[in-house]
Amino acid sequence: MPSFLERVIMKIVYFFMKFMPTQKKIVFMSSRSTKPSKDASMLIAELRRQRPDYLVGHMCVPENKSFSYFLHIFSQMAMLATSEIIITDSVIYPINVLRHKPWILIVYIPPYTGTIKKHDLSAVDTPSGYTSSQVRSLHLHRGYDFVTVNGEGGIDEAAAAYGYPKDKILVHPVPKVELLKNKSYGKKMKERIFAAYPKLREGKNILYCPTLRTNQKEHNIESKALFNALCAHEGINIIVKNHPNSNMDILTKGPIIDHKFTTFEMLFVADAIITDYSNMVFDASVLKKPIYLYAYDLDRFAAEHPFSLDYKKDMPGPVCRTAAEVEEAITCDTYNYDRLYGFLNKYIDTGGSEETTRLAEFILAESKRKVKMTKNEGDDHTPHIDRKDA
Repeated sequence: MPSFLERVIMKIVYFFMKFMPTQKKIVFMSSRSTKPSKDASMLIAELRRQRPDYLVGHMCVPENKSFSYFLHIFSQMAMLATSEIIITDSVIYPINVLRHKPWILIVYIPPYTGTIKKHDLSAVDTPSGYTSSQVRSLHLHRGYDFVTVNGEGGIDEAAAAYGYPKDKILVHPVPKVELLKNKSYGKKMKERIFAAYPKLREGKNILYCPTLRTNQKEHNIESKALFNALCAHEGINIIVKNHPNSNMDILTKGPIIDHKFTTFEMLFVADAIITDYSNMVFDASVLKKPIYLYAYDLDRFAAEHPFSLDYKKDMPGPVCRTAAEVEEAITCDTYNYDRLYGFLNKYIDTGGSEETTRLAEFILAESKRKVKMTKNEGDDHTPHIDRKDA
């Protein structure tokens, strides 16, 4: 996070940067990783298809760890000063701290399909959230024209988390939703995983994808109890996908501790999913596969990480407190699909098609509208952008 002095320097430098001309340029910015996410890659490719005359690219965290992040911020500022459209899936300090040209369109696309836990402005001063002073100094989430969510059920939480009125929270499913519904992609992904793990071709594949825990020792013990209970049944294959920041070491035979594929990719080969408080539950619900919640520490976790929904009432599967309860729920061969479908219909709009195309069309149309609106307002600094359909 930039200090007070660094923020002052940013504002002075950006004042002069904004005199640079606006170019036909669209940039997807992210501070989450060194590579663009699946959503970013798909959206960038679609924007390039729809606007071949534009420069469309991404700007992620520098791979060079010795490169100062504060210096990287100046690169972000240069992109903000010269681009027509900025899309982001994470907190980008220059977007929130600085004031931008009136015609630039900035769209925030959350990096998840849905969220179980409160976050950002709805979780200020909680053990896992920002402090009030951080929010004030960073002007957290200021500067967006729109924030997208994947379904009507996510509007209220997004409005609270990002500090925007509900008319600025728009339902536009992310490209990942389109991918989850793509049967051809799912079939190809399954074959890739089967090639790496031939044993998964036979039996029932259960994917276990827990969220990050601070008490790794306790989580290790509870996970082992779960594996021992399920591995006692013939024909069950357990696939473990730990949280990327987890260092949990499961010293037990039987489960596949996978490091070759992402959790998202593993969803396609799973016949059922066991999770707890992971947002992956929203992706899993799109595939309409049974979901079981292993929430052995529910009360304690909820106290540290307040939920954005009623966990016991709203979640798409049975909430189990012990490994024995999970075992019973999975082996009883009955599942409440009405509960799963109710969750899916509330939080994710799956009724459409070509989600990536529609999201790109929306972004381009809003950019065109904002530029024209700026011209009509008679701004002396309105850009002269050579657009083929302007």
